[in-house]
Amino acid sequence: METKQKNWKLVVQDYHNDDQYLLGFYSSETDAKLAIPYVKQRYKEWIGNREPIVKRVNPEMILNPVCTDYMHYVRSLISDKEMKRVMMSDASAEICTDNIMCGGATYYYISRMIPKDWTVIDFGCAYNPQSYLFQGHKRHIAIEPKWLDKDFHFEYFQAPNTELLFMTGQEFIKNELPKMDFDLDKTFAIVNFVPSVACNLMVRETFKNVYCYYPSV
Repeated sequence: METKQKNWKLVVQDYHNDDQYLLGFYSSETDAKLAIPYVKQRYKEWIGNREPIVKRVNPEMILNPVCTDYMHYVRSLISDKEMKRVMMSDASAEICTDNIMCGGATYYYISRMIPKDWTVIDFGCAYNPQSYLFQGHKRHIAIEPKWLDKDFHFEYFQAPNTELLFMTGQEFIKNELPKMDFDLDKTFAIVNFVPSVACNLMVRETFKNVYCYYPSV
């Protein structure tokens, strides 16, 4: 049974960096504190001598949030049923609750900067959990190239009121964009950690409002 409100969480600190690993969501601070003895017993071999930490889930309520705080926030927006559906596929080899997307803080703050009456297009969305941050925007379109290797099966997240298309960014711009009635002045394109130079360049040439980042592009 899912927690109705995932306002608080228990985490445990990584031994070597700032990451903190999720132990559970809770409706209240009191519920989280009461769960500590049970959690310490259940995960005692993994937790060791580390003490579970009680934190807010919303990064805006956390002083100096760390990378995993943004991951946990997005996870809190996803139902357990939806999470299980994706993680039962081969996606589980790449993502988990503590590392559910590339650039969690980036997507979190971009989603708050873009006006709600704008369209957002996310090129190279990977498993697309970040779509849950854009449910309230006028339109959100996530684009991911088709996976051609038949030895693997991947499932993808798709938040309500969002769209998910399987094609390259170039295919979308050449074939689909001309059919769509977009106000490009109120459209924001995201190209986050997409290794295709051709895609990055085409998006930059097509859209005026762009966030484009890849270390080598």
